[in-house]
Order: sequence, then structure tokens, then C-alpha cells
Amino acid sequence: MKRIYALALSAVMVLSLAACASAKATNDNGNTDSEPVEISEAMTGGWSHSDSSEVTDELRKVFDKAFDGFTGSRVTPVAYLGSQVVAGLNHCFLCQSTDAYPGAQPRYVLVYIYEGLDGNAELMNIADLDIGSFCEYGGIEPEDAAGGENVQIANPFVDYETLADVADAVGFELTAPETVEGYSDKLIQVMSNSMIQITYLDDNDNRLFVRKEAGNADISGDYNSYTEENTITVGECSVTIKGNDSTVSTAIWTNDGYSYAVSADLPMSLDAMTALIAQIG
Repeated sequence: MKRIYALALSAVMVLSLAACASAKATNDNGNTDSEPVEISEAMTGGWSHSDSSEVTDELRKVFDKAFDGFTGSRVTPVAYLGSQVVAGLNHCFLCQSTDAYPGAQPRYVLVYIYEGLDGNAELMNIADLDIGSFCEYGGIEPEDAAGGENVQIANPFVDYETLADVADAVGFELTAPETVEGYSDKLIQVMSNSMIQITYLDDNDNRLFVRKEAGNADISGDYNSYTEENTITVGECSVTIKGNDSTVSTAIWTNDGYSYAVSADLPMSLDAMTALIAQIG
């Protein structure tokens, strides 16, 4: 299974190298469009697969720098695939991307980032990942083609019934309200064996995310630009809130070695967000 997973990643990276021939261009709306750039000899070095798929704190800092000011979708790193030595480093991340409109469905993408020798980071390209295109058996079920052995790439999200089950799995607890007003359903997941995520859903598929992970980083996955950013105190925590028109769409904070985030498709009032944060720990 590990060998098959490695081969799949290799195919993804080889078929997606052309994505590095695009650079970020920002239009008047702040969105990114791709435009061709000249590839120098310095960029022709081979890609090296990472020994670990973990998105470390240092890699997350590079990722966050590259996405500073990015709008249009929420892009969350799921795994680190590898790097390419140039005059600096090119990085490749497997990410989950969700367009910033109600009811948008998440998809997987490959994100290419250039990290310069000066420490700056630039988003080079976001390439859609059609996982079906890498099935060498076409329409044949893997069970039939592989002699009875199903071939699957692991989903980075694992569903759980209760937060108690999650705590047993990841080694730390998340306290959150059983229900949130206006939301009728709830999904409890662990991403990449490290981050707990609760998704509250309303009848129109609008989502409210609550996340917790060990470390000190912005784990909201929200790279939209907001007109307002402030700091409030909730209990003993200093919380950064972001939003527009006196509403709050995202809140991030750290406490006792853990990072927390709340983000909502539907902006919340400051009072509602403050009350929700007070129930999370």
C-alpha cells in the first residue's frame, strides 16, 4: 500500500510539473490568475519527495506568507509532497480548496509555492487534481484488476461519532458546544491525524468550522481579505477576529500550546462569536 501511495504521488507531481510554469498575477479584484513565465535553467532541477507528509510549523509559515491577501477560496494544506531546489526552493502541497460561496464543495488541489533566499514566499500556481485520471485500470474496479486487492489512497479526513472518540485517537481533547443556534447538523473529523475539526451545517449547507491543533499557527484555512481585523479578550485568551461591516467571519487564538480557529460561511455578530469562543477549549 505504501508503495502504491508513493507511485500515485509521483504520478501527480510528474504530470503537474507544468503548473510551475505559471506565476501569480493579481487582478483588480485581488484574485489570482495564471500567466506564462519564462523558466530558467535554475528551475529545471528534479523534485524530491518529502520523507514526511507533515505540514510542519515552518512549512505552514511559508504557506501562510504565500497566501497572504489571497481571496476567492479557502485553501488548507493537507500534506507536504516535496520540494525542488532552485535559487531558493519550490514547494508542493496537497491542499483542500473550497470556493468562498455558500454550498461550495471542497476539492483537492496541488499548490506550488516559491520560497526565495530572502525568506519571502510567492504563490506560483494552484492546479486542480483530478484523482480519477490516475487510475490505470480505467473503468475496471481495482478489486477486479488487482487480483482481489482494493487499491485506495487514504482520505486525510477520518469521521468520528463523538469528541470523546476523537480525544482517544489524537491524544488531546476539544470542548465545543453540542449545538449552535441556526445549525441543524454536525460532523466531527480528524485531519491528517493531528487536527480536530467540527463542521456545523445549516439547512442550506452553510458551514461553521471549529478547529484545534497542537502548535502556534493560524489553522483557520481562511485566506480571504477582510476590511476589519481586531483583537478581543475572551476569558484569558487574546483572540484575533476578522470580518466586514462589524461582523466576524474568522477568529483565531492560541492557548496552552494549542491553536484554535472558528470560521463561518455566514458572518456572525461579535456577541455571537464571543459567546461561541467562550465554549471552546
